[in-house]
Amino acid sequence: MSKTIISNAVFLLCMLFCFIFTLVSYIKFSTSDYMYVASIGRNWKNGPISDVEAGGYDCQVGKDSAIDDRWDGTVSGCICPALITDGLTRSSCSRKSFACQTIYQIGPMPYRLWKGTNICVKRGPNYLDLKTAKTPSECGSGYKSCGVVDTLNQVLCYPSNVECPYNNVKALSSSQQVPNDMKYTVVPMGFNGQDGKFIFSNENVKGKTITQFKIDDDTPCMSPDYRHLLVKPYYLEVTWDKNSCQNDVGGQFVDSAYTKLDSESYSRLYSDNQITGILQSLPQFNKYYYLQSQTNIYYKNYIGMDRKCLGRLIGNSSSAQILNDLVNIEKLVSSASTCALVGIIFAGIGLLIAGIFGCIMCSSGGAETGIVFYVINGIFFSIPALIISAILVSKSGITNYDMSTFSDSSCTDVVTSAAVIEFVSKINSGATMAVVYLIFSIFAFILNIAGFFYSN
Repeated sequence: MSKTIISNAVFLLCMLFCFIFTLVSYIKFSTSDYMYVASIGRNWKNGPISDVEAGGYDCQVGKDSAIDDRWDGTVSGCICPALITDGLTRSSCSRKSFACQTIYQIGPMPYRLWKGTNICVKRGPNYLDLKTAKTPSECGSGYKSCGVVDTLNQVLCYPSNVECPYNNVKALSSSQQVPNDMKYTVVPMGFNGQDGKFIFSNENVKGKTITQFKIDDDTPCMSPDYRHLLVKPYYLEVTWDKNSCQNDVGGQFVDSAYTKLDSESYSRLYSDNQITGILQSLPQFNKYYYLQSQTNIYYKNYIGMDRKCLGRLIGNSSSAQILNDLVNIEKLVSSASTCALVGIIFAGIGLLIAGIFGCIMCSSGGAETGIVFYVINGIFFSIPALIISAILVSKSGITNYDMSTFSDSSCTDVVTSAAVIEFVSKINSGATMAVVYLIFSIFAFILNIAGFFYSN
C-alpha cells in the first residue's frame, strides 16, 4: 500500500474525528445549565430592598426599580403572503420578488412599571457581603435577625442599630385597609392608588428577605431562559418557543422559591412599559388575543449558600469578582458553543470536499486532482480547524475559580448543588472534547501538507 493512500486514509479519519469531537463539544456546552449558574450571580448581586416609594418611568436619584425583569423582544422574520399560507416565518426573507418583507428583530425592553407604578427602592449590600446565620441566636452580640434570607432558610443578621430591609410584602385592593399587625410602608398603585396598593414591612422576622421580582403567568421556571406562560406568545416573540418550563434544573422545572404577589393584564403591563405600540406595529399581531389575559408578579429571596462555604468560595478573590465571574458564565459558555458550531460547519465542509474530490479522483485520477484537493481542504478545513480548535480550547476554561463549593450538597440547596454538578460535568466533558479536537486538527494540518507534497 502506497504512502499516498495511507496518508489520504489517515487524513480522512482525522477530518471525521474533528467533526465528531467538535459536535460533541458543542452539544456539551450548549446543553449545560449555564443560564442557571449565571442567574445565581444576578440573584446574589441584588441587595435586599428598603426605603420603597412610588416612582414614574425613571426612579429618583439613588434608587432603582425593584422589578429586575424584561420583555424578551422578538426574532427577525419575513412576511411573504404570496408564497406562504400564513404569510409569516421566523427567518429572514430569502426571496424579494414576491412582495416579501423582512421584519427586523427587536431587542429586550425592561419591565419597570407594575399597574402604572415604578416600585423604587434602595438596595443593601450584595449577598456575599451580608452576614447570615443558621438561627437568630447565632447572629451574635450587636446583631439582630431580619428574616429568612435564602433557600437554606438561613437568617439575615443586621447590626442592632440598623433597620432591617423588607421581609414582608402584600398586595391590597384600593378598598382594603392596611392591617395593624406591623408597621407598613404603603405604595399606591396606579393614579391616586385606584389600582390598589403594595404594603412593605421589615418587622416579619419569619418572612422572606425580598431581593428579586419576576413577571410570569405561573411559578417561574428554574431555567431563566424559559417562561412559564399560560398564553401563546406572538409568533416572532423570543418566548414563542420558550413559553413553558421545558428544561429541568437540578431535577426541578419550576422555582418554588418564588411567591406570587399580584396580577394584572398583559394589556396594562405592555402599555405601561411602552411595549404595546411595538407589538401592534408588527404584522399579524392582531391574531394573538392574549393581551386581555392575566400575568403575575412574583418575588423571592436569595439562592442559599452556607456561610462557611462562602468563605471557601471567595478565598483570595473579592465578592465583586465572584459575582462578575458567575454573571459572565452565560457569555463565556455561549461563546464556546458558537465557536464549536463554527468548527462543525468547517469540518462538514471538509468532509463534503473530500466526498466530491473522492468521486472525481475515482473517475479520472491524476496527481493534479490530488494537489487541488489538498489546497482547497487546507483553505476550507485544515487551517480553519487548527485556528478554531485552538480558540475553543482557550474558551473552555469557563470559570476562574473552583466550582466544587457549589457542587457540595452541604454548602447549598439540593437543586443548586445538582444543577452545578451537571453543569461542571458537561463543561469538563466539552473541554476535553475541545482538546481532542485540537489534537486531531494538528494531525490533519500536518497530513494536509504531507498529502500535498506526496501528490506532486
